[in-house]
Amino acid sequence: MSKIVHKNKPNAMEYSEIQSAPKLLSSQTITIYHGNKDENIVPTYGLGSKDNDYGKGFYTTPSVELAKEWAWGTYTSGNKGYVHTFELNTKGLSILNLMEFDSIHWIAELVYNRKLNVQDREVVEEH
Repeated sequence: MSKIVHKNKPNAMEYSEIQSAPKLLSSQTITIYHGNKDENIVPTYGLGSKDNDYGKGFYTTPSVELAKEWAWGTYTSGNKGYVHTFELNTKGLSILNLMEFDSIHWIAELVYNRKLNVQDREVVEEH
């Protein structure tokens, strides 16, 4: 029988991200990072898989540590990885801050973009 773990408090990394979100979003210019296997990269609108977490796009993070995970994780298949740093002027941009919503909104966004196919699911029964 599996144990259900109820999480009432965020871990240290989650807490840090939650605390830094308002400061980050209030700045006119923010520093963001992108990790991947390419040494040279130009952010290009409309690229990427439509089944990614938030659809097509050039994914970035305010966390250099997360970008390192993207760069040297399974995405690069063990090859050399790179972290790219960008300065983004946010003046005039509409930014969706998922920290303002509960986890159901985040899950709904993921399911919508990943096009969850329930016909291909594996059925697991408890005995």
